[in-house]
Amino acid sequence: MVAVKASGAERRMILVTGRIFDDLEASFPWLRREFDAVVTENGAVLHTGAGARPLASPVDPAVRHALADRRVPARAGQVLLALAADDAGAAVQVIVGLGLDCQVVRNRGAAMILPAGVTKGTGLLAALDELGLSPHNAIAAGDAENDLALLQAGEVGEAVANAVPSLAAHADLRLTSPNGSDVTELSGPLLDIQQRLCPSRRWVQVGSFDDGQPVLVPGSQGSLLIAGDSAAGKSYLAGLLAERWIDAGYAVLIVDPEGDHVGLTQRPGRTRTSQAPDHPRHRQPLPPHRRAMKARPPPEDRPAEHGDRRRLR
Repeated sequence: MVAVKASGAERRMILVTGRIFDDLEASFPWLRREFDAVVTENGAVLHTGAGARPLASPVDPAVRHALADRRVPARAGQVLLALAADDAGAAVQVIVGLGLDCQVVRNRGAAMILPAGVTKGTGLLAALDELGLSPHNAIAAGDAENDLALLQAGEVGEAVANAVPSLAAHADLRLTSPNGSDVTELSGPLLDIQQRLCPSRRWVQVGSFDDGQPVLVPGSQGSLLIAGDSAAGKSYLAGLLAERWIDAGYAVLIVDPEGDHVGLTQRPGRTRTSQAPDHPRHRQPLPPHRRAMKARPPPEDRPAEHGDRRRLR
Protein backbone atom coordinates (compact mmCIF):
# COMPACT_ATOMS: atom_id res chain seq x y z
CA MET A 1 0.00 0.00 0.00
CA VAL A 2 1.07 3.56 -0.69
CA ALA A 3 0.51 6.69 1.39
CA VAL A 4 1.48 10.26 0.72
CA LYS A 5 2.18 11.39 4.25
CA ALA A 6 0.71 14.74 5.25
CA SER A 7 1.97 16.71 8.21
CA GLY A 8 0.33 20.10 7.62
CA ALA A 9 -3.20 21.41 7.58
CA GLU A 10 -3.01 22.17 3.85
CA ARG A 11 -1.94 18.64 2.92
CA ARG A 12 -3.94 15.56 2.22
CA MET A 13 -3.06 11.89 2.62
CA ILE A 14 -4.35 9.22 0.24
CA LEU A 15 -3.82 5.49 0.55
CA VAL A 16 -3.84 3.50 -2.70
CA THR A 17 -3.71 -0.27 -2.30
CA GLY A 18 -4.46 -3.48 -4.13
CA ARG A 19 -6.15 -5.01 -1.09
CA ILE A 20 -9.87 -5.48 -0.46
CA PHE A 21 -11.15 -2.91 2.03
CA ASP A 22 -12.66 -5.33 4.55
CA ASP A 23 -9.38 -7.24 4.80
CA LEU A 24 -7.43 -4.02 5.12
CA GLU A 25 -9.71 -2.50 7.76
CA ALA A 26 -9.50 -5.67 9.85
CA SER A 27 -5.75 -5.13 10.15
CA PHE A 28 -5.83 -1.33 10.28
CA PRO A 29 -9.12 -0.19 11.89
CA TRP A 30 -7.87 3.42 12.05
CA LEU A 31 -7.72 3.84 8.27
CA ARG A 32 -10.80 6.04 7.90
CA ARG A 33 -9.60 8.68 10.34
CA GLU A 34 -5.97 8.75 9.16
CA PHE A 35 -6.53 9.13 5.41
CA ASP A 36 -8.52 11.71 3.49
CA ALA A 37 -9.29 9.03 0.91
CA VAL A 38 -8.59 5.32 0.51
CA VAL A 39 -8.46 3.67 -2.90
CA THR A 40 -8.71 -0.12 -2.69
CA GLU A 41 -8.73 -3.03 -5.12
CA ASN A 42 -5.90 -1.57 -7.18
CA GLY A 43 -7.80 1.56 -8.14
CA ALA A 44 -11.27 0.04 -8.51
CA VAL A 45 -13.02 1.35 -5.36
CA LEU A 46 -12.85 4.82 -3.79
CA HIS A 47 -13.54 5.36 -0.08
CA THR A 48 -14.07 8.85 1.34
CA GLY A 49 -16.05 10.39 4.16
CA ALA A 50 -19.10 10.16 1.90
CA GLY A 51 -18.79 6.36 1.68
CA ALA A 52 -17.52 3.81 -0.84
CA ARG A 53 -17.91 4.18 -4.59
CA PRO A 54 -16.89 1.60 -7.21
CA LEU A 55 -14.93 3.16 -10.05
CA ALA A 56 -15.56 0.27 -12.43
CA SER A 57 -18.00 -2.57 -13.02
CA PRO A 58 -17.24 -5.87 -11.26
CA VAL A 59 -15.35 -8.60 -13.04
CA ASP A 60 -17.81 -10.92 -14.76
CA PRO A 61 -18.87 -13.72 -12.33
CA ALA A 62 -18.19 -16.20 -15.12
CA VAL A 63 -14.47 -15.70 -14.48
CA ARG A 64 -14.73 -16.85 -10.88
CA HIS A 65 -16.86 -19.83 -11.87
CA ALA A 66 -14.36 -20.86 -14.53
CA LEU A 67 -11.49 -20.55 -12.05
CA ALA A 68 -13.42 -22.69 -9.55
CA ASP A 69 -13.84 -25.35 -12.23
CA ARG A 70 -10.05 -25.41 -12.49
CA ARG A 71 -9.78 -25.50 -8.68
CA VAL A 72 -8.12 -22.09 -8.61
CA PRO A 73 -9.12 -20.22 -5.43
CA ALA A 74 -10.12 -16.59 -5.89
CA ARG A 75 -11.52 -14.01 -3.48
CA ALA A 76 -14.00 -11.46 -4.82
CA GLY A 77 -13.99 -7.81 -3.83
CA GLN A 78 -16.49 -5.23 -4.98
CA VAL A 79 -14.80 -5.22 -8.38
CA LEU A 80 -11.70 -7.41 -8.57
CA LEU A 81 -10.84 -11.07 -8.08
CA ALA A 82 -7.77 -11.72 -5.93
CA LEU A 83 -5.65 -14.83 -6.39
CA ALA A 84 -2.12 -16.11 -5.93
CA ALA A 85 0.58 -15.01 -8.34
CA ASP A 86 1.19 -18.64 -9.33
CA ASP A 87 -2.37 -18.76 -10.69
CA ALA A 88 -1.93 -15.75 -12.98
CA GLY A 89 -1.37 -17.96 -16.01
CA ALA A 90 -4.59 -19.87 -15.41
CA ALA A 91 -6.43 -16.57 -15.00
CA VAL A 92 -5.19 -15.37 -18.38
CA GLN A 93 -6.35 -18.59 -20.03
CA VAL A 94 -9.81 -18.22 -18.47
CA ILE A 95 -10.14 -14.60 -19.60
CA VAL A 96 -9.06 -15.43 -23.14
CA GLY A 97 -11.40 -18.42 -23.25
CA LEU A 98 -14.36 -16.31 -22.15
CA GLY A 99 -13.44 -13.46 -24.49
CA LEU A 100 -13.65 -10.83 -21.76
CA ASP A 101 -11.96 -7.43 -21.56
CA CYS A 102 -10.09 -7.99 -18.31
CA GLN A 103 -6.49 -7.75 -17.18
CA VAL A 104 -4.29 -9.70 -14.78
CA VAL A 105 -2.08 -7.51 -12.60
CA ARG A 106 0.77 -8.81 -10.46
CA ASN A 107 1.64 -7.50 -7.00
CA ARG A 108 4.72 -9.36 -5.80
CA GLY A 109 3.35 -12.70 -4.54
CA ALA A 110 -0.24 -11.93 -5.43
CA ALA A 111 -2.26 -11.32 -8.57
CA MET A 112 -5.55 -9.61 -9.38
CA ILE A 113 -8.10 -9.78 -12.14
CA LEU A 114 -9.47 -6.33 -12.96
CA PRO A 115 -11.51 -4.66 -15.68
CA ALA A 116 -9.28 -3.31 -18.44
CA GLY A 117 -7.96 0.19 -17.78
CA VAL A 118 -8.27 0.09 -14.00
CA THR A 119 -4.98 0.90 -12.26
CA LYS A 120 -3.70 2.49 -9.11
CA GLY A 121 -3.05 5.54 -11.25
CA THR A 122 -6.69 5.89 -12.33
CA GLY A 123 -7.76 5.37 -8.73
CA LEU A 124 -5.41 8.10 -7.50
CA LEU A 125 -6.69 10.53 -10.13
CA ALA A 126 -10.29 9.80 -9.08
CA ALA A 127 -9.42 10.42 -5.41
CA LEU A 128 -7.64 13.67 -6.21
CA ASP A 129 -10.59 14.84 -8.27
CA GLU A 130 -12.96 13.98 -5.43
CA LEU A 131 -10.86 16.08 -3.05
CA GLY A 132 -10.52 18.95 -5.54
CA LEU A 133 -6.76 18.48 -5.91
CA SER A 134 -4.42 18.44 -8.88
CA PRO A 135 -2.16 15.46 -9.71
CA HIS A 136 0.59 18.04 -10.24
CA ASN A 137 0.54 18.59 -6.49
CA ALA A 138 0.80 14.88 -5.65
CA ILE A 139 3.83 12.85 -4.63
CA ALA A 140 3.35 9.08 -5.00
CA ALA A 141 5.45 6.29 -3.53
CA GLY A 142 5.38 2.54 -4.10
CA ASP A 143 7.31 -0.71 -4.13
CA ALA A 144 5.63 -3.25 -6.45
CA GLU A 145 4.76 -3.88 -10.09
CA ASN A 146 1.24 -2.52 -9.76
CA ASP A 147 2.58 0.82 -8.47
CA LEU A 148 4.02 1.91 -11.83
CA ALA A 149 0.79 3.61 -12.96
CA LEU A 150 0.53 5.25 -9.53
CA LEU A 151 3.99 6.80 -9.80
CA GLN A 152 3.26 7.99 -13.32
CA ALA A 153 0.04 9.68 -12.18
CA GLY A 154 1.74 11.80 -9.52
CA GLU A 155 3.92 14.82 -10.24
CA VAL A 156 6.82 12.99 -8.60
CA GLY A 157 7.08 9.22 -8.27
CA GLU A 158 9.21 7.68 -5.54
CA ALA A 159 10.34 4.04 -5.29
CA VAL A 160 11.32 2.74 -1.85
CA ALA A 161 14.65 1.01 -1.41
CA ASN A 162 13.24 -2.52 -1.63
CA ALA A 163 11.04 -1.82 -4.66
CA VAL A 164 11.02 -4.36 -7.46
CA PRO A 165 13.58 -3.51 -10.17
CA SER A 166 10.95 -2.77 -12.82
CA LEU A 167 9.42 -0.05 -10.63
CA ALA A 168 12.73 1.40 -9.47
CA ALA A 169 13.84 1.79 -13.09
CA HIS A 170 10.87 4.07 -13.87
CA ALA A 171 10.79 6.10 -10.64
CA ASP A 172 11.73 9.77 -10.51
CA LEU A 173 13.41 9.21 -7.15
CA ARG A 174 14.80 6.14 -5.41
CA LEU A 175 14.66 6.26 -1.64
CA THR A 176 17.30 4.76 0.63
CA SER A 177 15.08 3.06 3.22
CA PRO A 178 12.73 0.10 2.64
CA ASN A 179 8.95 -0.10 3.02
CA GLY A 180 8.37 3.65 2.86
CA SER A 181 10.06 4.48 6.18
CA ASP A 182 11.74 7.57 4.67
CA VAL A 183 8.90 8.70 2.39
CA THR A 184 7.83 11.45 4.80
CA GLU A 185 11.43 12.69 5.18
CA LEU A 186 11.70 13.32 1.45
CA SER A 187 8.12 14.35 0.76
CA GLY A 188 8.20 17.02 3.45
CA PRO A 189 11.01 19.09 1.89
CA LEU A 190 9.43 18.73 -1.53
CA LEU A 191 6.02 19.89 -0.34
CA ASP A 192 7.58 22.78 1.59
CA ILE A 193 9.54 23.76 -1.56
CA GLN A 194 12.75 23.39 0.43
CA GLN A 195 13.81 20.93 -2.24
CA ARG A 196 12.85 21.50 -5.86
CA LEU A 197 12.37 18.71 -8.32
CA CYS A 198 10.78 18.70 -11.75
CA PRO A 199 11.25 15.21 -13.25
CA SER A 200 12.43 15.08 -16.84
CA ARG A 201 9.08 13.61 -17.90
CA ARG A 202 7.41 16.79 -16.63
CA TRP A 203 9.46 19.18 -18.77
CA VAL A 204 7.46 20.86 -21.54
CA GLN A 205 8.60 21.38 -25.11
CA VAL A 206 8.05 24.90 -26.44
CA GLY A 207 9.89 24.60 -29.75
CA SER A 208 13.11 23.35 -31.28
CA PHE A 209 16.51 24.72 -32.19
CA ASP A 210 17.81 24.84 -35.75
CA ASP A 211 19.64 21.56 -35.19
CA GLY A 212 16.35 19.85 -34.30
CA GLN A 213 17.03 19.60 -30.57
CA PRO A 214 13.90 20.33 -28.48
CA VAL A 215 13.63 23.46 -26.38
CA LEU A 216 12.37 22.34 -22.96
CA VAL A 217 11.25 24.27 -19.90
CA PRO A 218 10.29 22.88 -16.49
CA GLY A 219 6.59 22.24 -16.04
CA SER A 220 6.78 23.47 -12.46
CA GLN A 221 9.14 24.88 -9.83
CA GLY A 222 11.12 26.88 -12.38
CA SER A 223 11.85 30.57 -12.86
CA LEU A 224 12.02 32.13 -16.32
CA LEU A 225 12.95 35.67 -17.33
CA ILE A 226 11.86 36.89 -20.77
CA ALA A 227 13.75 40.00 -21.87
CA GLY A 228 14.14 41.79 -25.18
CA ASP A 229 13.51 44.93 -27.19
CA SER A 230 10.06 46.21 -28.03
CA ALA A 231 8.26 44.02 -30.63
CA ALA A 232 10.89 41.29 -30.18
CA GLY A 233 8.22 38.71 -29.39
CA LYS A 234 8.19 38.68 -25.59
CA SER A 235 4.40 38.55 -25.36
CA TYR A 236 4.26 35.85 -28.02
CA LEU A 237 6.75 33.70 -26.12
CA ALA A 238 4.92 34.27 -22.83
CA GLY A 239 1.65 33.20 -24.47
CA LEU A 240 3.33 30.14 -25.99
CA LEU A 241 4.70 29.11 -22.60
CA ALA A 242 1.26 29.52 -21.05
CA GLU A 243 -0.34 27.39 -23.77
CA ARG A 244 2.21 24.60 -23.31
CA TRP A 245 1.81 24.56 -19.54
CA ILE A 246 -1.97 24.55 -19.85
CA ASP A 247 -1.87 21.70 -22.37
CA ALA A 248 0.28 19.75 -19.89
CA GLY A 249 -2.39 20.21 -17.22
CA TYR A 250 -0.68 22.86 -15.11
CA ALA A 251 -2.49 25.81 -13.54
CA VAL A 252 -1.43 29.17 -14.95
CA LEU A 253 -2.23 32.63 -13.66
CA ILE A 254 -1.52 35.52 -16.04
CA VAL A 255 -1.69 39.10 -14.83
CA ASP A 256 -2.28 40.90 -18.12
CA PRO A 257 -3.00 44.63 -17.68
CA GLU A 258 -2.43 45.38 -21.37
CA GLY A 259 -4.66 42.60 -22.71
CA ASP A 260 -1.91 40.84 -24.67
CA HIS A 261 -3.29 37.38 -23.93
CA VAL A 262 -7.06 37.73 -24.18
CA GLY A 263 -7.32 34.91 -26.71
CA LEU A 264 -6.40 32.27 -24.13
CA THR A 265 -9.83 32.62 -22.57
CA GLN A 266 -11.25 30.92 -25.67
CA ARG A 267 -9.57 27.70 -24.65
CA PRO A 268 -11.85 25.20 -22.81
CA GLY A 269 -11.77 25.25 -19.03
CA ARG A 270 -10.26 28.71 -18.66
CA THR A 271 -11.57 31.55 -16.52
CA ARG A 272 -11.10 35.26 -17.10
CA THR A 273 -11.37 37.70 -14.24
CA SER A 274 -11.79 41.44 -14.42
CA GLN A 275 -11.80 44.34 -11.99
CA ALA A 276 -12.87 47.94 -12.06
CA PRO A 277 -10.00 50.49 -12.06
CA ASP A 278 -11.40 52.19 -8.95
CA HIS A 279 -11.58 48.90 -7.04
CA PRO A 280 -8.09 47.38 -7.39
CA ARG A 281 -8.63 44.88 -4.62
CA HIS A 282 -11.97 43.60 -5.79
CA ARG A 283 -11.48 40.27 -7.51
CA GLN A 284 -13.82 37.48 -8.53
CA PRO A 285 -13.25 34.43 -6.27
CA LEU A 286 -11.96 31.36 -8.08
CA PRO A 287 -12.10 27.65 -7.21
CA PRO A 288 -8.72 26.74 -5.67
CA HIS A 289 -7.93 24.02 -8.21
CA ARG A 290 -9.07 25.84 -11.34
CA ARG A 291 -7.04 27.88 -13.78
CA ALA A 292 -7.47 31.62 -13.77
CA MET A 293 -6.05 33.80 -16.49
CA LYS A 294 -6.45 36.54 -19.00
CA ALA A 295 -5.47 35.25 -22.34
CA ARG A 296 -3.63 36.17 -25.49
CA PRO A 297 -4.92 38.21 -28.44
CA PRO A 298 -6.15 36.80 -31.72
CA PRO A 299 -3.42 35.97 -34.26
CA GLU A 300 -3.75 39.24 -36.16
CA ASP A 301 -2.91 41.22 -33.01
CA ARG A 302 0.18 39.25 -32.04
CA PRO A 303 3.69 40.69 -32.50
CA ALA A 304 5.18 39.99 -35.90
CA GLU A 305 8.63 39.26 -34.50
CA HIS A 306 9.23 35.92 -32.79
CA GLY A 307 12.73 36.45 -31.43
CA ASP A 308 15.85 34.77 -32.82
CA ARG A 309 14.54 32.46 -35.54
CA ARG A 310 18.05 31.14 -36.13
CA ARG A 311 17.98 29.31 -32.81
CA LEU A 312 14.41 28.77 -31.68
CA ARG A 313 11.58 27.92 -34.01
